[in-house]
Amino acid sequence: GSFDFGLALTRRLASGGPSASSPCLICGGGYILPSVVAGHDAMGGPYTCADAQAWLDANPGQCVEGIRFWRDTCCEPAAFKEVVGATIAEMDENCAEGGGRIASLLS
Repeated sequence: GSFDFGLALTRRLASGGPSASSPCLICGGGYILPSVVAGHDAMGGPYTCADAQAWLDANPGQCVEGIRFWRDTCCEPAAFKEVVGATIAEMDENCAEGGGRIASLLS
């Protein structure tokens, strides 16, 4: 059976406790999109990728399944592509739809 992340998240958010620091990051070393809606809880209410990450921080035993469940929705796609180039401008050209991000991050 599949795990009901929404229901568990609802319970987690209702408890309001502090989350422990955890190495379980939805996007690994990439960029999470914290305000994107990651899914809907058991009552149909939306929760964000930041909420999903907070839930994983508190439930590290669900790390692998949680990453698989949320990665495509919550992570910046460019973070999964190797971008090569001799200059920043060349890297931006090679970044396709993510073009412009490298230069804007560094400027």
